[in-house]
Amino acid sequence: MLNDKNVDGLIIIALSTAMVAPEEIAYAIAGVSSKYKKPVTVYCGGPTDLSAALKILDEKSIPHYTFPEIAAKAMAGMASHAQWLARPRTQVQVFKDVDKEKVEELLAIAKREKRNFLPEPEAHEVLKAYGFPVLDFRLAKDEQECIKYAKEIGYPVVLKIVSPDIVHKVDVGGVKLNIENEVQLGKAYKDILDSVKSAKPEANIWGIFIQKMGKRGKETIIGVNRDPNFGALLMFGLGGVYVEVLKDVTFRIAPIRDLSAQNMIKDIRGYKILEGYRGEPPSDTAAIAECLERLSQLVTDFEEIEELDINPLLVFEKGKGAKVVDVRILISALNLQRSRIPALEGDSPAD
Repeated sequence: MLNDKNVDGLIIIALSTAMVAPEEIAYAIAGVSSKYKKPVTVYCGGPTDLSAALKILDEKSIPHYTFPEIAAKAMAGMASHAQWLARPRTQVQVFKDVDKEKVEELLAIAKREKRNFLPEPEAHEVLKAYGFPVLDFRLAKDEQECIKYAKEIGYPVVLKIVSPDIVHKVDVGGVKLNIENEVQLGKAYKDILDSVKSAKPEANIWGIFIQKMGKRGKETIIGVNRDPNFGALLMFGLGGVYVEVLKDVTFRIAPIRDLSAQNMIKDIRGYKILEGYRGEPPSDTAAIAECLERLSQLVTDFEEIEELDINPLLVFEKGKGAKVVDVRILISALNLQRSRIPALEGDSPAD
C-alpha cells in the first residue's frame, strides 16, 4: 500500500493474536515503513503484553497510540501541517496612499495634552489618513454648526456625543440615527445633550460628531491589541453587539500577508454569513481584507497605538466595499519601548 502513488500515508490497526507475537508485527511495520517517505501511525491492541512491541516502535520513531481515533487525529494533524507548508506564498502589502505625517501630528497633539485616547473625530482622521473607507464626518461645536455640516454631508446623518468621559455613547442616549432633515436634526441635538447631561452631569462635552448615515450591511469588527511580547495582535470577527456575545473572532500577529488577511476572514465560524446565506448575496470580503492589511500597516508604523477597535465595519455585497462606522483608539502617551518577537517576514503562525 505504501508503494501505491495514490496512498499518502497509513493508519495501521495492529491487533495481536495467539498465532502472531506483537513484536513480529512491530518489526514488520518498522521494516516496511522505513523504506518510504510517507507517514505511518499505529494503533496496537490485543489481549497480550504489548510492551516489547511498543518499545520496538519507539526505537524506530514510529508513532503509536492507545486508541485508533487518536492515531487518525495524529495523521490529520500531519496532513494539515503538510498543507500549511505547501501554501501559496504571498507578500506583505505596503500601501503608498497613506499620510504618516497627519497621523504623527494627531498623536503628537494627544501626547502634549497627556491623553491616552483619541476622540472619535481624531480617530476617524487617523483612519482616513491611512486610506480606510470612512463615512463623511465633521465635529460640530454647536447646533448651528450641526445644521451647516449636515447640509454639506447630505442627509440622512448620524449624531454622536464626543466626550472623554463617555465610552459607551448608546448607554447614555448619546447617539441619534437616520436624521433626515433640519427639524429632526434640531430635536436630536437637544435630546442628546439633555440625555447625556442627565446621565453624566459631570461629563466634559467636546461637541457633536456628525456623520453620514451608512447603508445597511453586515456588521463586522476589526481591531488590534498590543501584547508586550508578541507586539500588535490583529483581530477580526462579526461585529456590533454580537462580538461580545458570540466571541467569534480570529487573531494574527502584525504585519500580515495577503493570505493571512484572507484566512482571518475564513477562520471565523460565521464566515458562511459573509459567503451568502439562504439566498443573500456574498459580502465584499476583499474590502475586509484590505482594511485588515491597512490596519496592519498602521499599527506597525505607530507602536504607540495600544488598542484600536473598528466596530462596526459595515460590509456590503461583493464589489460594493465597506464603511467604517465607529472607531476607538487608545495610545501609550509615554511610548515605552517594548520587547517584541518579530513575525518572520510578515508570516502569521496560523498561515
